[in-house]
Amino acid sequence: MATVVLGLVAVGLFASYGSITYANTVSLQQAQDYSAGLRISLGKAEEGTIPVVIQDYDYNGSIYLVAFYSKYNNPNYFTSQYAEINSTSPLSGNAKIYNLNNGILYEGQINYYKTYTGDLQLVSVKPGYYTILWIIIGNYEVGYEVIQ
Repeated sequence: MATVVLGLVAVGLFASYGSITYANTVSLQQAQDYSAGLRISLGKAEEGTIPVVIQDYDYNGSIYLVAFYSKYNNPNYFTSQYAEINSTSPLSGNAKIYNLNNGILYEGQINYYKTYTGDLQLVSVKPGYYTILWIIIGNYEVGYEVIQ
């Protein structure tokens, strides 16, 4: 009897692990597909902002944006010097953001904006700094733009 129960527990644990692994694999594949269809259009900077439109051939829905200033032209080097989008206050929360290799890009408290593909965004720029814009779908950074 104990052997049967132990066997059922082992099968249950294996099935749970397998379903979690499968779900993560599917999420990663979707993020990679969305990234392949991503298109970012920049306008001309005026009065401290630059117009940005984010389109995606493979996705039409809500996206999350994280914008920050950096002295470095490196989108993986996060700083907490946040840039405003549309002159509005961001949302704030804890997040775990993955890159497209399924590695953790960022984990912790972060300011972000929720918007939709195709919407015009006015992203603030700061002289002497790069403005880095992360585009996030789900928990994955599917793209970025470095604005000089």
